[in-house]
Amino acid sequence: MVLLRAVGAFEFDGGSPESCLKFGLRFKAMLEIRKLRKQVATDINLIVNPKEETAVNPQMKPPNDEQSNLLRQILLSGFPDRIARRIYENEIPAGEAKKYKNGYW
Repeated sequence: MVLLRAVGAFEFDGGSPESCLKFGLRFKAMLEIRKLRKQVATDINLIVNPKEETAVNPQMKPPNDEQSNLLRQILLSGFPDRIARRIYENEIPAGEAKKYKNGYW
């Protein structure tokens, strides 16, 4: 979410090298992200409805808490193998309780 807000702030501020200095971002990386956003928007337009065109709006408002939570859920649903889960005491291998105490898989 931090990166999403940083990209949004960069675009909202005009996307200049000065805004990168202000936010502590690399200008070349932000230009690459802008190209990727346009490419994703184009691909979505081709898949969803070619007659209606969805554009990348640089003046978008930042997501509110509910939208941030939904975006987080969408992103994490695509990576179920990358989410750590707590190791409970009954799952700890014998003799390794000290090693896995308060651990995550």
